[in-house]
Amino acid sequence: MKISLYWLKRYALLEAAPEELATVLPMLGFEVESIAYTGLPPLKNVVVGELIAVDKHPNADRLTVCQVKVSPNEAPCTIVCGAKNHKVGDRVPVALPGAVLPGNFEIKASKLRGVDSCGMLCAKGELGFPTDEPGILILEDRPEIGTPINEVFPDSDAVFDLAITPNRGDCFGHIGIARELAAYYGTKLNMPVLELSSQTKPFHPGANPWLMDLTIDPAISSDCPYYTEWACAVLIMWLISLIG
Repeated sequence: MKISLYWLKRYALLEAAPEELATVLPMLGFEVESIAYTGLPPLKNVVVGELIAVDKHPNADRLTVCQVKVSPNEAPCTIVCGAKNHKVGDRVPVALPGAVLPGNFEIKASKLRGVDSCGMLCAKGELGFPTDEPGILILEDRPEIGTPINEVFPDSDAVFDLAITPNRGDCFGHIGIARELAAYYGTKLNMPVLELSSQTKPFHPGANPWLMDLTIDPAISSDCPYYTEWACAVLIMWLISLIG
């Protein structure tokens, strides 16, 4: 069964990386057969930075030395860069020491041609986008400095393919898996509440729908098509918004 991490987070506060969840889920009785990533993979220590200064490298004609602000409350850091499409004022993705980019490429503080460099300005392909477009990715929407790059591109997701045994029918869905993970991590489970209208009582999953104050008169044929079409449209758009 396919389970979306993005969807799970609607029901439980989960801060664990997909790799950690892949070790926790089998302990809860759910074998993880595979993980598929959509959009950007989860990237720690990759944030939005702003170029405060861009100067020529004193010992290399093809390199620049950039002063990059990666936090509103911290001094800029120095990063040596080989791209040519960036300028002062640009906001760009910055991989800080400790970040691991796709391809298991770990970012470390280093010295390039005699100048200390504490990170890397990233191109689209280096973040995991399927492109060979050269140059640094310029974030034209100018997100806030220090914003994690996965929040700038929120369509990223990890989809687990779980093998669920027949005796766990209560977990044949996202809410069931979210409940198990919330119990494991000791976090709150956020069950969805369906508000039908201002005149009806909230409907909680598991409640008896026949106890709701909902009246439909099938004799009014002119209203039935409108009611049915509206309900289907709402459900379809809700589902499309989740699965993209």
